[in-house]
Parts: sequence; C-alpha cells; structure tokens
Amino acid sequence: MIAALVVGLGMGVALLAVRPSSSVAQPAAVSASAPLTGQPFTFTKSTQPDPVAEYEPAVVYNMVDKEFLAVWTNQRPFADDDIYAQRVSANGKLLSWFAVNQAAPAGERGEVAVAYNHHHNDYLIVYTRYDSSSASTELRGRRASYQGPQGDEFVIAYTTTNASEPTIAFNDQQDEFLVAWRQSGASHMEIWGRRVAGEAGTGIGGSEFHNSAQELTAPLARDCYSPDLAYHLYRNEYVLAFTYESATDANVYVRLVTAAGVYSVGQQVIINVKADSPAIAANADADQYLIVYRNLDGTGGSSDIWAYTLPGDFSGAVHGAIVQGTTNMKEPDVAQMRDTDLYQIVWTEWPSTEDVKGMRMDSNRNLGDQFSVSASSNFYEFEPVVADGSPL
Repeated sequence: MIAALVVGLGMGVALLAVRPSSSVAQPAAVSASAPLTGQPFTFTKSTQPDPVAEYEPAVVYNMVDKEFLAVWTNQRPFADDDIYAQRVSANGKLLSWFAVNQAAPAGERGEVAVAYNHHHNDYLIVYTRYDSSSASTELRGRRASYQGPQGDEFVIAYTTTNASEPTIAFNDQQDEFLVAWRQSGASHMEIWGRRVAGEAGTGIGGSEFHNSAQELTAPLARDCYSPDLAYHLYRNEYVLAFTYESATDANVYVRLVTAAGVYSVGQQVIINVKADSPAIAANADADQYLIVYRNLDGTGGSSDIWAYTLPGDFSGAVHGAIVQGTTNMKEPDVAQMRDTDLYQIVWTEWPSTEDVKGMRMDSNRNLGDQFSVSASSNFYEFEPVVADGSPL
C-alpha cells in the first residue's frame, strides 16, 4: 500500500488528517470505492496548552522511521502563538508531540514549514517570529528529532527583512536545505533564499549556513509571493514556483535555482496569467516537475485547479485544467509519491461549506478518480497539505 498523509483544518480549530489508500493510486483504471484508509482524526487540542485554534499546517515523511511529522501554529488566548509538532505513524496512529520553539525571545511564532534529512534522521523546522519592539518579522529555524527540538533556534532572515511565507527543500546530494521566503524590498515584495547546513554548526565558520541570503526573483519589479520549492535529486538543482503580481493580473512563475542557491539566469517559465497559489513537486525518475495552481479565470467565473508538467530541462511543458466545475477551488498542494510514478494532489473546494478533495495523477497526466478527504459535509475544512510516504 502507498502511504500518504493529508493534513488540513477542521472548523478552524483542530487539525484533521487522513490517509488516502492504494485503491485510488492508479490513474486511468481506478476503483472509486474506499478512497481513504481509516477515518479522519484530529490532533486533539487537549494535548496542547490553551489553544484557541490550530492552523497553518505542514507535513513531511520520515523514511527511516516510516512516520510523518505534522507541524502547525498554535493560537493561544493569553500568550504568544507558538509552534507544535505531532508524530504520526504510517498507519495513522498518533505518536508523541512536542513544542517546537523556545520561549525566549518572546514574540508570535507562525507560518511554519518543515523538511526531513534522512542522513541525520532529523528535521529542520522554520517559522516566523514577530518582534513587537520593531513591528517587524524575522525568520527562524530549529532542528528536531523524533524526541523533540535539538539545539536552540537560529535566525535565518532578520527583522529588517520582514520575512514571511517560508518554504523549504532538502538537498540529498549536498546534505543541506534551501529555505526560501518572501520579504520586503525597496519597492516591492521579493523572494529570497538561503542554504542551511544539514548538520548543526557545519556551515561557513561553524555557522548554520553555507551562504548569505540571495534574492531569487531579481530583476522582477513587482510583488512576488506564495513561494514553493522542490529539489531534483538527479540534476542536483531546485525549482522555485511563486506568484508574480503584474500590472494587470497575478501570474505563476517558475525558476531554476542551482545547488549553490542562486537563480539560473534565463531558466524561467511563465505558466499562466490570472493564476496564483502554486505548489510544486519533483519526480526525479521521470525527470519532471509538476506545478499545480489556482486558475482565477475558470469555468463560469469560478476558480479551477490546473497542473503544469515541466521537463527537467525546462522544455516541452504541458499544462491544462485537471479539476473544473461551477464551484470555486483553491489552496492546492502536491506531493510526488515515493518509488512510484504518481503525484498526490489536494485542494479546497467550497460550494456551501469548504471541503478538501484529492486526486492522483501520473507523469503522463493520466488522472485517477477524485475523492473527498473531508470528514463531514457540515464541517469547514481547508488549508490542506500532503506528504508522500514509502510503500508500506
């Protein structure tokens, strides 16, 4: 069975998770029966102190221990928001949980992202911290194992940048991470990136870093936001997808970023106008990237989910709608299913309530059956994220 974990918000106050089963794995000849394994389950609020809401989830798979780690922002009524993590077995069993950030310095934490490093069997968790004294936001990171945080927080981007929207990818060949984020530029919002060492204290001069922060969206001169990263194992390079606010419309851009953490000048494609919210996954075996995004000019004035397949050499791309209808669709996410030719795609759909939907697609753009991830049609469920897993 192929394991995946989909995590999203249920009614805005609790995280819900489900595991799609192998019965929806094979495109073009898929049984619509039993699309999910087990029932949706919550990361119960009773285990965390004083939560009002749990939101902004992220999830990653640990291939050594064969388990997932979900992270999220924990909103509290009389204290700063903070970051929590929950271990989930490949069979959907809740394991231990832990608080991620340290108490000092004070400040609201949020906008969390996470990546896994199998060389050291640990995680890098990155998140924002709001500094009330300067009314600005910095980006911090902290390493963790299954036992909890390892070492102190460290600053990736300082408050002068007003950093937000972090994303992260792990470079297997170089044992390091690339972290990207949105920050304030002189006249517009920019996307920047920085390479973080795979092991604590092994960067330049014993630091956490292999380079200084680099702008990844120059020379674009208007707002860039909602970045997402994927790493291509065989090419040893990254692809960055982001939304670019042109003079008239939002556009989705895709850029090649080298293993040195810099934009490869000229290696860029513009996917679509009137589009935003890209999510990207790399399929190294197929030498391909899949970018899913929201098309703002969809059927009957609604928003649709589209997919763009991009070869590793940035030539011969194919794109088109994969989910259309009279309802609005948003918040797509995608994961490449390890050791298969499949991608798992999820998104939010809102007719009268907000529901999470899913679908699988292979590298030839064959689609599997659409299935519902939502626990109940009476719930508002949204902000889905998905992680791939090894075959069970």
